[in-house]
Amino acid sequence: NKLMLWVWFLGFLLFWALSPFFARFLNIDSNIPLILIWTNIIFIFWNALANSFLQWLKKIKYISITAVTNAIAKLIIWVWFVAIWRWLYGALWWYVVWLFFVIIVNYIFIYRTLRNNQIHDNFDEIKNNFKKEFKSIIHFFVLTLSLSVLMNIDIIFAKHLFDSQVAGIYAWLSVVAKFLIFVSWAIETVYYPHFVQNQRHHLSFKQILIPLAVNTVMTIWAIWFFYLFGTKILDIMKPWFGQYLNMFLLLLVYCWIYWVISFYCKIFVWWSNYKVNYIVIIWILTMIISFYTYWKNNIYNFTYIIIAVSLLIMIAILTQINVQKTNIKTEKFIK
Repeated sequence: NKLMLWVWFLGFLLFWALSPFFARFLNIDSNIPLILIWTNIIFIFWNALANSFLQWLKKIKYISITAVTNAIAKLIIWVWFVAIWRWLYGALWWYVVWLFFVIIVNYIFIYRTLRNNQIHDNFDEIKNNFKKEFKSIIHFFVLTLSLSVLMNIDIIFAKHLFDSQVAGIYAWLSVVAKFLIFVSWAIETVYYPHFVQNQRHHLSFKQILIPLAVNTVMTIWAIWFFYLFGTKILDIMKPWFGQYLNMFLLLLVYCWIYWVISFYCKIFVWWSNYKVNYIVIIWILTMIISFYTYWKNNIYNFTYIIIAVSLLIMIAILTQINVQKTNIKTEKFIK
């Protein structure tokens, strides 16, 4: 409770201090969307805190289900209010309401989980375990918050760097393409609990790579499908969006890269490989620097930057699989 109060207090101060900067950065004239965006940021922070605690409680299936539900709700809100009604403020408002609902549900679930575990009788044990795993919880929190930022950073900078029409087209295509990530999260619910419940020396190198192979096949199928029928599908959504099919296909590639990075980062943090968090932070910083350096007022260059930087980060993350493989062999040899 104290932490929540501090979050609200610091968030309030930061809002007043940084609101002029955010207004100029996002080319916003009114204070209403600024307030909604800032409330959204605070709620994302709260939700990341809840998810990091749920990770500690090993409620992996619950986290995956809520992630998929949250993603689908976001897509529905965006399509309904922005694509159909063209009411951006309505989308921001209802997404804030939805996030507040998700946070309430998460904390109720945490409370009931602790109550079912007889928190009063085992409080000292829970407290000691929490202190013991505090470093892991912090790293889960940093990773969750960083991935939330990366989920939206392209839309934020598109709004900053381009005019409202181009930024709107990109944002719409990006949100629809990210449905691939939402489907991937559903697949993730099958593999992630298995990875968490087993220590790394219980899994073979091939088992670690199976989710990557499954998701890659699914992405290739999605790209092939939209290559054949994407123009007609996009034109149904918006009469002239079919001409942006190439950009949409590029965004599908980015969504695949994003999922690969996020999935294996969560696994590695669970296995106490905290190096991946620093790689993700480098991802954010490199993306921002590249936007300002190479975008050249072209939305396709902007998209190429996102893919190129993310691809390099994905390679860096996947090298950690080889590190895990080496560690597994070393552990088995020692045993």
